[in-house]
Amino acid sequence: MGTTKAHYFGDVYDCQTQAKNYEWGAKERARLYLGRLRLDAYINRRVVIKDGDVIDGRFFLDISSTSLIKSLPFGRINFALRTGSFKESIFLSFKRPDSEFLKPLFLDSIPEGPAKALTRQLARCPAERLQSWEDVPKLIYSLGVPKDQVERLESGWRRFSELDEQNILMTQKWPSPQEFNFKARLLQLLEVTKKHLLAALRTPEGTHVAKEILALQTDSQTDVVVYLRSVRKAHSAPEVHRDLATIESWYGGAYNRIAADQHNCDVTEFSDLPGSTAISEGQKAFDELSSLSEPQANPICFGYPSDFVEVLGKMDAAEFDEVIKEQRGNLDLWYDDADPEALRRALDVLVERLEKKYGFDENVISEPFATALRVIVPAGSGAAIAAILSRRKVVTLAAGAAMAFATEGAKELMKESMTDAMNLKKGTARHVIEKATKVRRESQ
Repeated sequence: MGTTKAHYFGDVYDCQTQAKNYEWGAKERARLYLGRLRLDAYINRRVVIKDGDVIDGRFFLDISSTSLIKSLPFGRINFALRTGSFKESIFLSFKRPDSEFLKPLFLDSIPEGPAKALTRQLARCPAERLQSWEDVPKLIYSLGVPKDQVERLESGWRRFSELDEQNILMTQKWPSPQEFNFKARLLQLLEVTKKHLLAALRTPEGTHVAKEILALQTDSQTDVVVYLRSVRKAHSAPEVHRDLATIESWYGGAYNRIAADQHNCDVTEFSDLPGSTAISEGQKAFDELSSLSEPQANPICFGYPSDFVEVLGKMDAAEFDEVIKEQRGNLDLWYDDADPEALRRALDVLVERLEKKYGFDENVISEPFATALRVIVPAGSGAAIAAILSRRKVVTLAAGAAMAFATEGAKELMKESMTDAMNLKKGTARHVIEKATKVRRESQ
């Protein structure tokens, strides 16, 4: 498949996703998020986190005041900053260049009521009230955000600013609009894929809404979500709601593909709304592999056994770094050449280390699950690759072009492996993990 960067961008770390899946002070959830982050950092050479997903991310802000912050795999995370420092990124999250008013930011890290009220207040607040990032906590408190919520935001911002100044954070520059025209590329990808969306919609209302969104010519995902939310309230028919979910998933998928490209990532993961219609081959493959009727309970873990992810979150930071160092040879073979046997060897060592120290419930992982490897990856560029871990198995799934070209026998083998390993279920929020080469080509 050729050399890859193996840089990962996933919406599981998006601030909106954190708000849905994480509550302040939720210790068990913190371990799950940490375990998931470590797993992504093991399977990929780098995980890219946007500055806004820390500035407004409940998980990152919450653990900043605990000892858990020291357990983040900092050496495997690239924090994408809009400017030269984390402090400046906080400042520019609220202040728009060349505008007399502040940016009407919606903070997902605080409750919805205060967040909505703050957005309205910011939209008419004079920009001159902010002169540095340290003015931000005082300002939002004066605009009605409760004191306890302001204090935990400020504490998290200050801690990550310190880590940045101590050069503990590995940062990468957020490309300028001149270097990467996000809006133009997103609109182009939406235009390229709109025929597939319109073919998947089943109601006149859905078709009308899709055309309205296309006419907006917007690169604001928040504006699209807010618009769809208002339309959803005006309709009660399940078919219309299904179409709206399909539209939101289509836009969100395109947005995340372009965001991954913007941050120089060649692997992207995104989730669709439950009930949305599958459009791409990767989405169809996920749906085809779903089998049971009960919804999956844990979106953070996405098919990975939650006990394993949680135990990985409990692993000592030095020991995790030690395993990465020991397995660097195998991991580099996976990152650079997509060698599935090398990934199997690296995962076996990690699982065996965790199993020996912590143990697992017998019904979750009764033996190192990386030993039985199924590989269905036909050659060819543009194949979407997903390394899926689950009980006793690692399945390397070609979910895009590979699914389209796989033989019937291979598809049956894939179904058997995936349904047994992941226990995928109907009603589960669909996740797609893709290699970004094909997306990048379409969006240029």
